[in-house]
Amino acid sequence: MIFAFSTAILYGGYFGSEENSLSITNQIIWWIFFAYSVIRIISIIVKRNRI
Repeated sequence: MIFAFSTAILYGGYFGSEENSLSITNQIIWWIFFAYSVIRIISIIVKRNRI
């Protein structure tokens, strides 16, 4: 959970300040991290609702 929030914060700061200076490869890596964090949050919420 902490990892997901920290990734979201870093993602926001990344696109807010360095969007033009980073390469497409770095953007793809950041999208993968962001998507992974979103999936983690959704899976945690689903597991808690089942219990």
